[in-house]
Amino acid sequence: MGGIAALVCVAGLSACGEEISNGKSAYDIYVETYIQANGTSEGVLSEDQWLESLKGNDGQTGLSAYEIYLKYTNDSPVSDESEWLNSLHGTDGKDISDISIICGDFVITYSDNTKETLQNVFPEFGHTWNQGEITTNATCTTSGIIKYTCTLCNAAKKELLDADGSTHVYREYQQDSEKHSHICNFCNHIEESEHAMSEWSVDSSVYYADTHTVIGTVEKRGCEECGYSQQKLCRRWVISLSVGIRALMMT
Repeated sequence: MGGIAALVCVAGLSACGEEISNGKSAYDIYVETYIQANGTSEGVLSEDQWLESLKGNDGQTGLSAYEIYLKYTNDSPVSDESEWLNSLHGTDGKDISDISIICGDFVITYSDNTKETLQNVFPEFGHTWNQGEITTNATCTTSGIIKYTCTLCNAAKKELLDADGSTHVYREYQQDSEKHSHICNFCNHIEESEHAMSEWSVDSSVYYADTHTVIGTVEKRGCEECGYSQQKLCRRWVISLSVGIRALMMT
C-alpha cells in the first residue's frame, strides 16, 4: 500500500473502498509512536513535513502507514500488519471520537468522553490571550496585577504592573474654612488646595410662626472636591396687616 493511500484508508475515508470506523490517522500514529519511542515531543514533524517525508527518496514509492509505524517504534507490541490494523480502534474498548490541537496540546477524545492530552506537541499553536483584566491596581509604591485568560482553553496567567510613582491612595480629607488636604497611605505625599466652592443656592425657607409667612431663606454652597459646605441665613422685612408694619428681620 503506498504512503498516500495508506493515509486515506487509516484516516477512515471511504475513497479507497474500505473504512476503519473511528480509527487513528497515520499521522496520529506517527505522533503517538514517536513520543512513545523518544519520551518527548521535541522533534515531532508537522503534518505537512511528515507527508513530505512519506514520498521517499530518488523517486521511490514511499512507506505504507504500517511501515511508518515500525520505523518510529523501537519495540513493536504487535506481531503483524493485521494485528496493527485492529489496534487502531483504540484501547480498553474505547474508540477515538475526536482529535484536535488546542493551544499547542494534542488532545484525543475517546467515545466515553475521556481525554488524553499530549502537552506542547505543537508549540507554534500557543494560547490566544485576551486583553487582560486588572485585578489589583498599581499605586505610587506598590505593584499591581493584570490577569490574562486564553480565549480557547480558559488557561490563565498573571503579570505584574509596575508601581508608577504617581497613583496615590489618599486618606480622608482634612478641612478648614478655606482649604482642604489629604495624605497618601503609602508614600505620605500631601496634596493641599483651596476649596472649589459652588454658587450659593436656596436650601430651605424660614417661616414666621403665627402666619406661616416666609421671612427668610437658608442658602448653601459646597466644595466640589472634598464635600466641605457652608450655610447662611438671608432675612427680609415682613408686613403684617393686623399689627401694621412689624420689623421682624432684615437682610
